[in-house]
Amino acid sequence: MCTITCKVDEEVKTSAEAIFDALGITMSAAINMFLRASIREEGLPISTKLKTRDELILERLKEAEDPKNLSPEFSSMEEAKAWLNA
Repeated sequence: MCTITCKVDEEVKTSAEAIFDALGITMSAAINMFLRASIREEGLPISTKLKTRDELILERLKEAEDPKNLSPEFSSMEEAKAWLNA
């Protein structure tokens, strides 16, 4: 194990710690996750963020309203099974 020292703005550190606390991880764990993901991706990993429950609900509602996510109406169970098996 080794130690990495870096300088960050105090406000950045405090804000990041609040997010990591909400996720149930330490700053050290978050940095290790970032470094391992960078190695795996051979570059900067995709970003992740903590979304509020309201944001997630709104996303799911939009998905549910999208016609491509809806099945057609069926007049019988056989018709529904045929559509599912197609």
